[in-house]
Amino acid sequence: MLKKLFIAIMLLGVVPGLANAWTIAAKIGSAAGSVTCEGVTVSSGTSYITVPDTSASTTATVTPAAGYKISQVVLDSVNIAQAGVSVYTINWGAKNHTLTVYFTPVTYSVTLNPNPSGIMTAQRVLPTVGTITQTGLTGLSYGSTVEISATPNTGNMLTSITSTSSLGTLTHFSGQSTTTVKYRYVVDRDYSFFSSFSVVPQVTARVTTGSVHVSTGTPVVLDASGSTTNDPPLSYSWSVVAGDASKVTLTPVSPGNTVAMTFQASAAGDYQLQVTATSPRGGISSALTSSINVTTPGAYDSEACTSCHLGRDPQLANAYLSSHHATGSTSVSCASCHNPGATLQHPYDNNPVNVCAGCHTSFSAAIPGHDSLDSTSSCATCHDPHSGLPTRFTGVQAPHYNNVTSGAYPASYVSSGSACSDCHRGVAGPSLDAVRKSWAGSGHGDVQGAGWKAQDFKTQNDCVRCHTRTGFVAYSSFKATSAWGVASDKTKEVLNCNGCHKQDFSLRVMVPYSSATAFSFKVDATNTVSVPYKNLDYGTSNLCITCHGGTTNGEIIKLAFGFANFTAAGRLTNHFMVGGGVMDNSIGYEFDGTPAGKTIDFNKQNTWHSGIGLPSAQYNTGTSGPCATCHMSTPGDQHSYRAVFKNLTGSIVQVTASEVCAKCHPSSMGGGEVMTPDAVNKHRAEFLAALVALKGELKARGFDPDAPAGITSWGGSPLTRSNNMGAFYNYLLLSRNDVAAYVHNPVYARRLIQYSIDWLDNQLFDDSCYTSINMLSIPQQTKDAAVSYLGVSFSGIVPNCFSCHQTYYN
Repeated sequence: MLKKLFIAIMLLGVVPGLANAWTIAAKIGSAAGSVTCEGVTVSSGTSYITVPDTSASTTATVTPAAGYKISQVVLDSVNIAQAGVSVYTINWGAKNHTLTVYFTPVTYSVTLNPNPSGIMTAQRVLPTVGTITQTGLTGLSYGSTVEISATPNTGNMLTSITSTSSLGTLTHFSGQSTTTVKYRYVVDRDYSFFSSFSVVPQVTARVTTGSVHVSTGTPVVLDASGSTTNDPPLSYSWSVVAGDASKVTLTPVSPGNTVAMTFQASAAGDYQLQVTATSPRGGISSALTSSINVTTPGAYDSEACTSCHLGRDPQLANAYLSSHHATGSTSVSCASCHNPGATLQHPYDNNPVNVCAGCHTSFSAAIPGHDSLDSTSSCATCHDPHSGLPTRFTGVQAPHYNNVTSGAYPASYVSSGSACSDCHRGVAGPSLDAVRKSWAGSGHGDVQGAGWKAQDFKTQNDCVRCHTRTGFVAYSSFKATSAWGVASDKTKEVLNCNGCHKQDFSLRVMVPYSSATAFSFKVDATNTVSVPYKNLDYGTSNLCITCHGGTTNGEIIKLAFGFANFTAAGRLTNHFMVGGGVMDNSIGYEFDGTPAGKTIDFNKQNTWHSGIGLPSAQYNTGTSGPCATCHMSTPGDQHSYRAVFKNLTGSIVQVTASEVCAKCHPSSMGGGEVMTPDAVNKHRAEFLAALVALKGELKARGFDPDAPAGITSWGGSPLTRSNNMGAFYNYLLLSRNDVAAYVHNPVYARRLIQYSIDWLDNQLFDDSCYTSINMLSIPQQTKDAAVSYLGVSFSGIVPNCFSCHQTYYN
C-alpha cells in the first residue's frame, strides 16, 4: 500500500496537469449505433474517455446505425435525449460522468396513391413475403425489399411510375405499357408512389373514293375525314399501292390538310391508294381506296359506243381502242367523227366525210409520211379510219405490214414507231428503189430475222438500242437505252432507212463507243464486275460497232473467278454477230502466260483489217471505216451488206469486196495471196478445222459445248477455272458469235484458238498444240488443216508467214 501511494505522489509531481483531468464512462446500451467524444468512438460495451481540460465542457455525438434511431441518452442516470438532436454537451461540474446511449429500430412505410385508370399494389418480398395491398405498407424494416406493381385497366396504358421521398421525386418507369409493370426497391426511408395512365389510342381509318372510273387527268377526291380516334388529332399519309405511282399526282383538297386528297393519273391503268392515319400517341390504322380505273380520254368518251359495238363489231371497236385516237392524251371519241357537231341522235353518221380535216389541217412535209400526198386523196385512202394505221394501200402487205400477233410473230417495215416516209420520201436525186430492194434482202430488213422477231424487244431495256429502229435512233442521238414500247402494241421493227440515215438521208454521226462499265457481269447478289471499253474511231462504221461490238468480253471471266463464291455453273457467252468486237481486239479471252519464255501476244497493236476505210495514204481504202468499206462495196447492192456471195452448199463463189482486198492482197507488206473465192474458202475451211480441234480438246476435258445441261465444275484453282472457262468461251465466240472471225481479225482468231488448245491439253503454256491436235480422235485431214491454220509444228511455230512478219504476227 505504501508503495502505491508513493508512485502516485511521484506522478503528480512529474505531470501536474493529470491531477485536474476528469473522465466519462461511455456505454452503448444496445449495439446499434455509436457515441464519439474527445476523438474516441465507442460502438459497444464501455469505454473510459479522459477529458483533460477542467475549465471546459466536452461534447458527445450520438450516431445510430442504419435503420435505427436514438432511444435514450442517459447522463448520470438522467435521460437527456431530445428529438432530432445527436450532439450533447457534458460539463465537468467537478466530477466524473457516466453516459449511456440506447438505440431502437426504425420502421418505414410506403403509401400508394390510387388512380382510377389502373391498379397499383405493394408487397414485401424480402426477407419474408407479405400480403399484397392497394393502399400501402407500414412497419417495414430497413433493408427489406418491396415490390410495386402497376396494371392498367382495359383500354388504358401505363405511362409512368414515380415516387416522392426525402430524396425528392424519382421516376421508375416511363413509357407505354398495356400490361403490368413491376418495380422493386430496398427499404431505406418512407416512400409515396404514384402511377399515371392514358387511354390506349384507337384509330380506325376510313376513306371514300369520289369516282372509280375516270379518264386521264380527271381529278378524283379521296376523303379520309370519316376516320375515328380517341386520341385526336389525326395525321394522314397517302401512298399508291397499285398502278404506276410515277403517273399519279396527289394534291390536298385544302392546302396544308392531307385528310382529303385529289387524285389524278396521267396514264391509263388501274390504281389503288392507301391512307394511313396516325394519332399523337402512336395509334395507327390504314384503309384502301376503291380501285380506280383510269382510261384515256378518247376511250372514256367512247364507252357508250364501245360497250355495245365490242359485241356487235369487235374488229372495228378493237381497231379504234388500239388507235392513237383512243390511247392519246387528247380525246378523239367515236362521236368526234360520227357526230362532230353533237346534233345527231343515235344512230350516228355511219359514213362521215372529211372529218379528219378538222384536226389534221395540213399535209406538209413536217408531218411524217405526208410530204408527197396526192391532194385529191382522202385520209381513208391510206389509213384505216378506226385504227388510224395506213393499211389500205392496194397490194402492200407483209413485209410492210404484219397481221400476225401471236408467238414469235414477224416484224414489219411499218410499225407504231416508223412510217412509210422513213424510206419513201421526196428527195432530189436518183431513184431509191434499188437501194430499198438491196436493203430488203439484207439482215437489217429481214422481218423474219431472229434479231427482230425473237422477242418483243421494244419493251426491254437496253435491247431496244439494237433490236428496234426507234431504240437505235434514240441511242445514236442521246445514248438512251430504256424500253420505249408496250406489250399491247403488236408491231416489231427492223432497222430501216431512218435508222442509219436522217430525214434528208444524210448519215447519222456516232461517236466512238466508250464506257467505264461497258461489259458487266453480276457475280452474285451483291457483287458485279465491270470492264471499261472504248473502240477506235471508225468513222461511219461507228454506227456498225454500236451493235456488233459484243455484250461481254473474256476479261469478265478473270474478274468473276476472283470471287471465292463464284462457281460459274453454266457458261458465260457473248452475243451473236459480234464481228466488230473481234475486229477491234476487245472481246476474246486473252490468256496470261509465257510459253518458251515469251509473253503471249494477241497482236493488239497491228490488226490491219481494223485500219481499212481509215485515212491512210499507204493503203487508200477510203474513209468509211472497216465495216462500211467491206460490207458496202458491191456496186448497186451496197445496202445488202454482203462482202461475199455463197452458193447453196455454203461455199463462197464471189468476193464482192475484192477491190478492197486487192489494196493489200498481194502486196509487199505481207498481204499474202490474192483473195479469190478459193483462197477465202481455204482460210475458212482451216479456221473451221481449228475450231473442231478446239472442240475436241474441250470435250476431252469434260467441257462439251453441245451438252444441253450447264457445266457445274470448271476445275480446281481460280486460275484453272478461269482459263478452262475462257477456252470454252473462245470456242463459242468463234464458232457461233462471229463465224467470220478468220476474216475480221485473222491473227486474233488464231491466237485465241492456239492458246486455248495449248492450255487445255496439259494446263500449261508450252507450245504443245501440234502434238495435242494430232492426238485427238478427229480425221487426219482436219488435223492437218488445223495445224496449217494455226501455223504450229512439233517444235512450236512453223516457219511460214510468221517467220518474216514478226512485227505483224508477234
